[in-house]
Amino acid sequence: MARYPPPVAILIMFTFCSLFFVSVFLWPASIFLCLFQSNYTLFLILIIYYSYRAIFPAEYWPEFHQIVSKIISSYDYCEEKLLIQEGYEEANKIVLPPSKTLLCWHPHGILCLGWGLNGIFNPKLINCNNVSSKNNHWRWLGIDPMFRLPFYSDFIKWCGADRCSKHYFESYMKDEENFCLLPGGIDEQELFQYGKHQIAINSHMGFIKYALKYGYTLYPVYSFGEEYTYHAFNYKCALNLTSKKYSFPLVLASGWFKTHLPIPYVKLISVIGKPLNLPQINEPTYKDIQYWHSAYVKELVQLFDKYKVKYGNCSAKDQLIVS
Repeated sequence: MARYPPPVAILIMFTFCSLFFVSVFLWPASIFLCLFQSNYTLFLILIIYYSYRAIFPAEYWPEFHQIVSKIISSYDYCEEKLLIQEGYEEANKIVLPPSKTLLCWHPHGILCLGWGLNGIFNPKLINCNNVSSKNNHWRWLGIDPMFRLPFYSDFIKWCGADRCSKHYFESYMKDEENFCLLPGGIDEQELFQYGKHQIAINSHMGFIKYALKYGYTLYPVYSFGEEYTYHAFNYKCALNLTSKKYSFPLVLASGWFKTHLPIPYVKLISVIGKPLNLPQINEPTYKDIQYWHSAYVKELVQLFDKYKVKYGNCSAKDQLIVS
């Protein structure tokens, strides 16, 4: 019999998902009201909001992050959620270097549920013992348009999320910060199919280039169960091209009871693999980048193969689709 999430967990997930969708449609709604209803209230509220944020940008709020993470970890939305690290399964602990560490999380999925529930809101990873005294929290990097959304951007910034554009990415590495990245990005999101294990990584080499330049250690992370969180509609051409042009996802998907909520009947198990220690090369060549990119993909595939039967509802013959 399917397990229903606790009401509190449903409320939390509904609030988070709704905040995102409301934030996306606030500007179109304000323009519609101005043009067709001569109502300028919402437009003025947004102008005031952005003016305020231009002067007082949202920053990481550790107390808020701790409280939200504690609430989310206390009420399981999914049937099971777990973060483990290869080599430390029995100890049930996460052991990572205090600096110059990059967690590379796959797959993106529709809502990045593994990245969220097992990552950004996981008490194991927000513990300050995992980072140096200089950088007292993990950064969770997302695409720039997410940080232009009113109100939703405040929430994710308060919880340690930040932009992953080249300028910000390199500045974090100069400061030797620990952070987490979804290398597949919206390409991986658009590949999503219910029940399919597939990633988009072959054309994504930028993170390898900068990891080489600053001598970072990469940890591949794979979330089993992400592939069962939504049903996606397959489409091509116009929407995909538009989303790539503006770096904003345009994916059609339905979740629990055909709503925007993810399907909760999943065992969401995220596994942190073995470290890939990159040498520091001030000016990495394309050959260097290609070599270490191949090494990273190999480690990721090995991680998937090792745990796919145990956590992935897979047979020994099932393969990770790499594109």
